[in-house]
Amino acid sequence: MCSKGKNNSDSWWSLLLENVIFFSERMTLWRPNRPADAGSRTMKRVILFAMLAILLISGQIACEKPPNRRASRHDKRVEALKKALKSDNLEKSVKSAVKLSNMGPKAINAAGTLVEVIRGENAKLRAYAAFALGKICKSTGNSTSEIRDAVIPALRKTLEDPDDLVRAWSVLALFRVDPEADPAIEVISDLLEQKGDTDMRIQAAGVVVQMGPRGKGAVPALIKALGSPPVSRHAAYALGAIGPDAKDAIKALTRVVGMGGAAGDAAEVAIEQIRK
Repeated sequence: MCSKGKNNSDSWWSLLLENVIFFSERMTLWRPNRPADAGSRTMKRVILFAMLAILLISGQIACEKPPNRRASRHDKRVEALKKALKSDNLEKSVKSAVKLSNMGPKAINAAGTLVEVIRGENAKLRAYAAFALGKICKSTGNSTSEIRDAVIPALRKTLEDPDDLVRAWSVLALFRVDPEADPAIEVISDLLEQKGDTDMRIQAAGVVVQMGPRGKGAVPALIKALGSPPVSRHAAYALGAIGPDAKDAIKALTRVVGMGGAAGDAAEVAIEQIRK
């Protein structure tokens, strides 16, 4: 019935059969024991066949022109967000980058625009664009090798960005796009060892958590970070995520356990994960 796909065809044939049975029963065509004059039966047959013809025609039209409204709305949304990325309103642009991140690989058509944005002047927008590229172009998604070939060099260049957050999220994005490549962990280690910027050190530890065992190069910096109370809990999370490769941190983690509190709890869990 429908050459566009077996599932569509089966569904329309099922619908057709259901209607045949329904109308036939209602109109006594298949009930010979129920009296009905010949003229009445003829009229009922004409009505039934007319209705079946309408069903056949509408089914064929549906098969030839499958609804694609959802895809169309999705494409329009991505295009609107791409346009908003280049808005003069910074917050609007940042929110657009966040929304694209949340869409993940479904927003792959925005990759080229995001690459342009990470070369822009505003550091905050560059950081969010780098983060979005990691979510959109991650290796488990639907990005092509051509897209990754354009994205990876752009992200590697941002590893030298003057802004700390841009560098941190670029490392994470590169890991997501190409998990087997050099994780550029030296960038994260430098950020972890910075003095005075607690928020940035916490962000850096969070990147290692996402990288898991691939972040093992940051173990020495994370051990140092355990000595900083505002950062110690997050450093413990990161060491636990690294797992057995963080065995050199067990002694330092044990000291943190003795301090109690949230950091002590995190350190205790980390030790268990490392010893697995």
